[in-house]
Amino acid sequence: MGYIGHSVKISGDPSSDAARIQASLADRQSGEFFIADANCGLTVETALRMLRLLPKGLDFVLEAPCATYREYVSLRRRANIPIRIYELAISEPSIIQLIADDAAEGIGIKITKNGGLTKSRRIRDICLAAGYTFSVQDTVGSDIAFAAIVHLGQTEPEKFLRCVLETRDMVTLKTADGPFNVEGGRITAPNVPSGPTIS
Repeated sequence: MGYIGHSVKISGDPSSDAARIQASLADRQSGEFFIADANCGLTVETALRMLRLLPKGLDFVLEAPCATYREYVSLRRRANIPIRIYELAISEPSIIQLIADDAAEGIGIKITKNGGLTKSRRIRDICLAAGYTFSVQDTVGSDIAFAAIVHLGQTEPEKFLRCVLETRDMVTLKTADGPFNVEGGRITAPNVPSGPTIS
């Protein structure tokens, strides 16, 4: 379908997670971007064991590895790959602390968890000032959630935007429609004055 950003879900078992990441990147194409998303399911120990099982040179970002901020800081000091936070990056104070501690290289902005588009925009601005990279996502939702994701993603400079989450394919009920077409792995918000048509 042309997607260039891919999320590999990992579970917390070092051996199977390392094998899954390696298999997912085996046929990596030029320009593709891979995230290994643990959904906060790793401890520092299991994360380090998994990383030590991987061959050197695999190009991916570890996303949401741990459940607590202390674990993030501990892992960041020992890991040699980029780390992104999203579940703990949900307010201006948490972002400022993250930057001050140099605890990650980027964040995943989850729009509703950050309090909506206005608060997400403020967090985006703080992170841009610090040189962080982003993904833009939200709790899995409809075409309406996807419209918000695309519009916020489009406001970020391209060199800082890694990917946006395509939520439309994850639900069966269609609540709205709009001209959001994926072309060559990229999507842009439509250049029309009105929003999606509610069905």
